[in-house]
Amino acid sequence: MLPSIPARLLVRPQPVKNESLRGYVSRVSSRNGWSPIVKPFLESLQTTTKAIPEIATLTGCSEAQLETHGSYIKNCVGGGSGVLFGTGLLSTRQVRLERRMVCPICIGKNLPISDCCWELKEYDVCHIHKCFLVSHCSGCNRPLSWFSMPLENCSCGVRFANIPAQKASQHRVLICKLAAKAMAATIAPPDNIEVISGALTPLNWFLILLNFTRSILLPEFSLEHLKSRSRLNTVVSEKLLRTILNDSEYCQHLRQVIFLHAAKNPLTLARTLRLDNWETGALVFFRPCLKEIVIHDHLTAIKLKRKTNRKPTTQSSSEFTRGPDERRPLSHRVQLQLATLTSVLSYAFSEGHE
Repeated sequence: MLPSIPARLLVRPQPVKNESLRGYVSRVSSRNGWSPIVKPFLESLQTTTKAIPEIATLTGCSEAQLETHGSYIKNCVGGGSGVLFGTGLLSTRQVRLERRMVCPICIGKNLPISDCCWELKEYDVCHIHKCFLVSHCSGCNRPLSWFSMPLENCSCGVRFANIPAQKASQHRVLICKLAAKAMAATIAPPDNIEVISGALTPLNWFLILLNFTRSILLPEFSLEHLKSRSRLNTVVSEKLLRTILNDSEYCQHLRQVIFLHAAKNPLTLARTLRLDNWETGALVFFRPCLKEIVIHDHLTAIKLKRKTNRKPTTQSSSEFTRGPDERRPLSHRVQLQLATLTSVLSYAFSEGHE
């Protein structure tokens, strides 16, 4: 049973931009001497979510702000449960429900904040400090916990800031940076962007494109064009994933193809996005998209090198070095536009004849 709730806590810090719900509650508890009033709220994400009205009363902050920074939603439309960030609902399989991970450098600052990104399973590298997040104490080797550990240190006394962190590859850093950008645009959309209830958010789309590229596009490309049933090695795969996700024009092409395909059967799409394993479940639904997708120019370069019996490499490629303001070759640009136009016309024609 939770203790009786006083009108206000003595120390009432306000949520910080991009701070997660559990991170905020943990910070409130720590600032109030690891408060026995607040600590029980951290027993689970479900418990934290149920306690949002009490937390708002204790701190004077907005319930709506807390709810949109990682609250647990039960019995979602379409079935199952989810976690809410902004107006975007993520599958519980995409979020660390129990596991806690932190960046030791971030948490060692004067104002330690647990970022919403740290809640995502796909976010395992701090894109600011370019190191892997840590999940265990270096002193006692216990997994980090929201419930049994304060905000900044393990119960054995080791400060999170003193836990060694491993340096990450530049490719993984950039992928996580894109995830952080999508999260920020989801929980705090720019003023000039209209938020439509129920629409897929930047974070939803980032995770869809990441999973589609990693689990379907790259393996199918390797099988069809490189004639290889084995996976691309991790280094090459990360470089390709980074390149594709960082190419806004190509991602827009993928989004349009996937959206038009999904519009034909939105219920199947909803079920597909809740699957544990994209590689087996989503392949059935998304594989037809491949015939509408233009091969990325960097993948084309790898294909040509393989044809000339040269070892594929992802180094010294214009795709990796191209700046954000540079344009891709005109021929490939036209190909993308034609593919998109064909997909739109095909969808419109089929709708008009049903």
